Amino acid sequence: MDADDIAKQLSESRPIHITSEGEIIRPEDTVETANGTVERNTDQPVTQLKPQRWFAWYESHRRRLVDEKEAMEARFPSFQLHMTGAVVGWVGCLRPQNASSSYTISVVYPDDFPYAAPRVFAVDPEVSSPKHQYSDGSLCLMYPGDGTWKTNTTAVQIVTMAAAWFFCYEYHERHCGCDTVPCDYWPGEEAKHK
Repeated sequence: MDADDIAKQLSESRPIHITSEGEIIRPEDTVETANGTVERNTDQPVTQLKPQRWFAWYESHRRRLVDEKEAMEARFPSFQLHMTGAVVGWVGCLRPQNASSSYTISVVYPDDFPYAAPRVFAVDPEVSSPKHQYSDGSLCLMYPGDGTWKTNTTAVQIVTMAAAWFFCYEYHERHCGCDTVPCDYWPGEEAKHK
Protein backbone atom coordinates (compact mmCIF):
# COMPACT_ATOMS: atom_id res chain seq x y z
CA MET A 1 0.00 0.00 0.00
CA ASP A 2 1.58 3.29 -1.01
CA ALA A 3 1.85 6.39 1.17
CA ASP A 4 -0.76 8.34 -0.84
CA ASP A 5 -3.36 5.59 -0.30
CA ILE A 6 -2.67 5.56 3.45
CA ALA A 7 -2.84 9.34 3.64
CA LYS A 8 -6.14 9.30 1.74
CA GLN A 9 -7.63 6.72 4.13
CA LEU A 10 -6.60 8.82 7.12
CA SER A 11 -7.92 12.03 5.52
CA GLU A 12 -11.26 10.37 4.82
CA SER A 13 -11.47 9.08 8.42
CA ARG A 14 -11.39 5.45 7.27
CA PRO A 15 -9.83 2.79 9.47
CA ILE A 16 -6.40 1.39 8.70
CA HIS A 17 -5.22 -2.20 9.24
CA ILE A 18 -1.85 -2.86 10.86
CA THR A 19 0.03 -6.18 10.97
CA SER A 20 1.95 -7.43 14.01
CA GLU A 21 5.08 -6.02 12.36
CA GLY A 22 3.51 -2.56 12.24
CA GLU A 23 2.90 -2.55 8.48
CA ILE A 24 -0.25 -0.81 7.23
CA ILE A 25 -2.07 -3.04 4.74
CA ARG A 26 -5.15 -2.69 2.56
CA PRO A 27 -8.51 -3.69 4.11
CA GLU A 28 -9.09 -6.11 1.23
CA ASP A 29 -5.95 -7.99 2.34
CA THR A 30 -7.68 -8.92 5.62
CA VAL A 31 -10.42 -11.38 6.53
CA GLU A 32 -12.67 -11.74 9.58
CA THR A 33 -12.38 -15.02 11.45
CA ALA A 34 -13.80 -16.35 14.70
CA ASN A 35 -10.58 -15.17 16.36
CA GLY A 36 -10.69 -11.67 14.89
CA THR A 37 -9.20 -9.95 11.85
CA VAL A 38 -6.25 -11.67 10.20
CA GLU A 39 -4.08 -11.05 7.16
CA ARG A 40 -5.60 -12.99 4.25
CA ASN A 41 -2.37 -14.65 3.05
CA THR A 42 -0.68 -15.39 6.39
CA ASP A 43 -3.52 -15.77 8.94
CA GLN A 44 -1.49 -13.49 11.22
CA PRO A 45 -3.52 -11.16 13.49
CA VAL A 46 -4.24 -7.67 12.22
CA THR A 47 -5.28 -4.71 14.34
CA GLN A 48 -7.72 -2.17 13.01
CA LEU A 49 -7.07 1.44 13.95
CA LYS A 50 -10.37 3.23 13.74
CA PRO A 51 -10.32 6.95 13.07
CA GLN A 52 -10.15 9.26 16.02
CA ARG A 53 -12.81 11.90 15.88
CA TRP A 54 -13.13 15.20 17.60
CA PHE A 55 -16.30 15.90 15.66
CA ALA A 56 -19.53 14.11 14.74
CA TRP A 57 -19.35 11.41 12.04
CA TYR A 58 -21.72 13.30 9.76
CA GLU A 59 -19.39 16.31 9.67
CA SER A 60 -16.77 14.25 7.82
CA HIS A 61 -19.36 12.19 5.91
CA ARG A 62 -21.93 14.82 4.92
CA ARG A 63 -22.95 12.96 1.77
CA ARG A 64 -23.52 9.82 3.83
CA LEU A 65 -26.02 11.63 6.03
CA VAL A 66 -27.87 12.82 2.91
CA ASP A 67 -27.86 9.24 1.55
CA GLU A 68 -29.23 7.90 4.84
CA LYS A 69 -31.98 10.52 4.84
CA GLU A 70 -32.97 9.82 1.24
CA ALA A 71 -33.04 6.04 1.81
CA MET A 72 -35.15 6.31 4.96
CA GLU A 73 -37.58 8.79 3.37
CA ALA A 74 -38.06 6.41 0.42
CA ARG A 75 -38.66 3.27 2.52
CA PHE A 76 -39.88 4.50 5.92
CA PRO A 77 -41.32 8.00 5.31
CA SER A 78 -43.03 8.18 8.72
CA PHE A 79 -39.68 8.02 10.53
CA GLN A 80 -38.28 11.36 11.67
CA LEU A 81 -34.60 12.27 11.81
CA HIS A 82 -33.51 13.71 15.16
CA MET A 83 -30.24 15.43 15.98
CA THR A 84 -29.29 16.16 19.58
CA GLY A 85 -25.76 17.45 19.82
CA ALA A 86 -23.55 14.86 18.12
CA VAL A 87 -26.20 12.13 18.46
CA VAL A 88 -28.17 11.44 15.30
CA GLY A 89 -31.00 8.98 14.95
CA TRP A 90 -34.45 8.12 13.70
CA VAL A 91 -37.71 7.73 15.60
CA GLY A 92 -40.72 5.96 14.14
CA CYS A 93 -43.25 3.19 14.59
CA LEU A 94 -43.28 -0.41 13.43
CA ARG A 95 -46.17 -2.87 13.39
CA PRO A 96 -44.94 -6.29 12.18
CA GLN A 97 -48.49 -7.56 11.49
CA ASN A 98 -51.99 -6.05 11.46
CA ALA A 99 -52.77 -7.74 14.79
CA SER A 100 -49.44 -6.67 16.29
CA SER A 101 -48.77 -3.97 18.79
CA SER A 102 -47.28 -0.75 17.48
CA TYR A 103 -43.70 -0.20 18.61
CA THR A 104 -42.09 3.22 18.68
CA ILE A 105 -38.38 2.72 18.16
CA SER A 106 -35.29 4.85 18.21
CA VAL A 107 -32.46 4.10 15.78
CA VAL A 108 -29.23 5.64 17.07
CA TYR A 109 -26.10 6.04 14.95
CA PRO A 110 -22.87 5.23 16.81
CA ASP A 111 -19.93 7.64 16.94
CA ASP A 112 -17.95 5.41 14.58
CA PHE A 113 -20.69 5.13 11.95
CA PRO A 114 -20.53 3.87 9.20
CA TYR A 115 -17.97 1.37 10.52
CA ALA A 116 -20.46 0.16 13.13
CA ALA A 117 -24.20 -0.39 12.80
CA PRO A 118 -26.84 1.83 14.38
CA ARG A 119 -28.46 0.50 17.55
CA VAL A 120 -32.22 0.12 17.96
CA PHE A 121 -34.15 0.72 21.18
CA ALA A 122 -37.83 0.08 21.86
CA VAL A 123 -39.17 3.38 23.22
CA ASP A 124 -42.89 2.66 23.62
CA PRO A 125 -43.72 0.17 24.85
CA GLU A 126 -40.43 -0.81 26.41
CA VAL A 127 -39.65 -4.46 25.81
CA SER A 128 -37.62 -6.93 27.79
CA SER A 129 -36.65 -10.11 26.04
CA PRO A 130 -34.66 -13.00 27.49
CA LYS A 131 -33.21 -13.48 24.01
CA HIS A 132 -31.61 -11.15 21.49
CA GLN A 133 -31.51 -8.01 23.59
CA TYR A 134 -28.39 -6.42 25.07
CA SER A 135 -28.10 -5.25 28.67
CA ASP A 136 -28.43 -1.60 27.58
CA GLY A 137 -31.87 -2.43 26.10
CA SER A 138 -30.79 -2.32 22.45
CA LEU A 139 -32.02 -5.09 20.19
CA CYS A 140 -29.65 -7.80 19.00
CA LEU A 141 -30.33 -7.67 15.26
CA MET A 142 -27.21 -9.35 13.90
CA TYR A 143 -24.25 -11.27 15.17
CA PRO A 144 -21.21 -8.95 15.41
CA GLY A 145 -18.58 -9.75 12.84
CA ASP A 146 -20.82 -11.97 10.68
CA GLY A 147 -20.60 -9.61 7.71
CA THR A 148 -24.25 -8.50 7.83
CA TRP A 149 -23.24 -4.90 8.44
CA LYS A 150 -21.20 -3.27 5.68
CA THR A 151 -20.13 0.36 5.58
CA ASN A 152 -22.56 0.98 2.70
CA THR A 153 -25.56 -0.56 4.50
CA THR A 154 -28.16 2.03 5.52
CA ALA A 155 -30.52 2.46 8.46
CA VAL A 156 -33.24 1.05 6.16
CA GLN A 157 -31.74 -2.43 6.66
CA ILE A 158 -31.59 -1.88 10.42
CA VAL A 159 -35.27 -0.85 10.58
CA THR A 160 -36.20 -3.84 8.42
CA MET A 161 -34.34 -6.19 10.78
CA ALA A 162 -36.04 -4.49 13.74
CA ALA A 163 -39.47 -5.20 12.24
CA ALA A 164 -38.52 -8.89 11.93
CA TRP A 165 -37.17 -8.80 15.50
CA PHE A 166 -40.52 -7.51 16.83
CA PHE A 167 -42.37 -10.25 14.94
CA CYS A 168 -40.10 -12.86 16.53
CA TYR A 169 -40.47 -11.21 19.94
CA GLU A 170 -44.28 -11.30 19.73
CA TYR A 171 -44.27 -14.87 18.47
CA HIS A 172 -41.94 -15.88 21.27
CA GLU A 173 -44.03 -14.13 23.91
CA ARG A 174 -47.49 -15.20 22.70
CA HIS A 175 -47.19 -18.45 20.79
CA CYS A 176 -44.20 -20.36 22.02
CA GLY A 177 -45.86 -22.33 24.83
CA CYS A 178 -42.64 -23.93 26.04
CA ASP A 179 -42.00 -24.45 29.72
CA THR A 180 -38.32 -23.52 29.81
CA VAL A 181 -37.22 -20.13 31.12
CA PRO A 182 -35.63 -18.51 29.26
CA CYS A 183 -37.25 -20.09 26.25
CA ASP A 184 -34.88 -21.69 23.77
CA TYR A 185 -37.03 -21.03 20.71
CA TRP A 186 -36.87 -17.89 18.57
CA PRO A 187 -38.27 -18.01 15.00
CA GLY A 188 -35.71 -18.06 12.21
CA GLU A 189 -32.03 -18.90 12.07
CA GLU A 190 -29.93 -17.85 15.02
CA ALA A 191 -26.20 -17.41 15.31
CA LYS A 192 -24.53 -19.33 18.09
CA HIS A 193 -23.82 -16.88 20.91
CA LYS A 194 -20.88 -17.25 23.25
